[in-house]
Amino acid sequence: DFIRQALERTNGNQTRAAQLLGLTRSTLLYRMQKFDLK
Repeated sequence: DFIRQALERTNGNQTRAAQLLGLTRSTLLYRMQKFDLK
C-alpha cells in the first residue's frame, strides 16, 4: 500500500513520508493507526 511504500522510501521517516504523500504528519499517523501499520 502507498503509506508503507512511502515509509520504506524515506527509511521510516514519518515527516518526510507525509510530505511525499501530500499529507500532514498527524494525518499520516492517523491513517497508520487506522490501518494498523507500524
